Amino acid sequence: MSPSRLVAVALSLGLAAAIVPLGAAGRAGAVPAAAPAQATGETPSPTSPITPTVSVSATATMTATAAATSTPTLSPTPRATPTPGPVYLPLSVREPSCTPVETYVDVLFVMDGSSYMANFRGGKPAWDQGLDMVRAFLEAMDFTPDPAGKHDQAGMLVFRHRPDVLPAETLQLTGSLADARAFVDRLEYGDARDTARMDTAVLQAADMLRGSRHRPTNRQLLVFISELQPKNVPYRREPGCENLDENCTMLKRAEEVKAMGITFVVLATGQTARADELNFMASDPSLVLILPTAEPLRDLYARLAPRRTCPQFWPYRP
Repeated sequence: MSPSRLVAVALSLGLAAAIVPLGAAGRAGAVPAAAPAQATGETPSPTSPITPTVSVSATATMTATAAATSTPTLSPTPRATPTPGPVYLPLSVREPSCTPVETYVDVLFVMDGSSYMANFRGGKPAWDQGLDMVRAFLEAMDFTPDPAGKHDQAGMLVFRHRPDVLPAETLQLTGSLADARAFVDRLEYGDARDTARMDTAVLQAADMLRGSRHRPTNRQLLVFISELQPKNVPYRREPGCENLDENCTMLKRAEEVKAMGITFVVLATGQTARADELNFMASDPSLVLILPTAEPLRDLYARLAPRRTCPQFWPYRP
């Protein structure tokens, strides 16, 4: 290869080379012949062979760089907004223990119409005070049927000197507040000379409470309104009361009524001349009230006819 072609190859490879020229007859890698000795009569010394040297500089490395490729941006596909639906999650519910209570009552008012009811109590006759008690108790009652058809009922009778009760002064159990109000408003005190037979009156009231108009789910109440002076009540032939007085007979009649499952309530318009002895007719000492006003009577009704509903903490119960 000629020197010029060798240089071209070296340059094409990107190499920096030191090139030693070769003789016209030589070639790369050949050793030149020694020069002839001069005719001086001296023996020429051997000449060291000349070795051609090619020096190669550091090789430049060419790195191919890939051209950046642009990535297309994906646009989101429009979708309709989903309609929220029910999500069911497991849930453990623990609520306070509660037992609903719904007590309705059948009330029979037994009103004293004796001469003692002419006594003034709290600025007006005991008779008028007694009627006010009946009205206040009626207003506290619940005559509106609930979803199950349950409601209160009321009846009334007035006892006087007779062993029986006058039909005109008797109201059978009714679920109408209007009828009960009208009956009370029609009542008149009557003759102040009348004396009372309260012993037979409480037994007749008990029969009315247990009659066909009684609602089996209703609690039975006998509300006794009186000055508590049982005159003309027989006792000498009453077993166990022969040597006592009228109070003994009345207490026995009250025990008979309570033994029928009837709750006995005493509302006294006044208490004089041993009247406090008849407080024991009541089923419980807390059921004796003396000349009560409307508020204590509302509280009394709430105790006798309790209502309690249980709060519902969760909207659904299986």
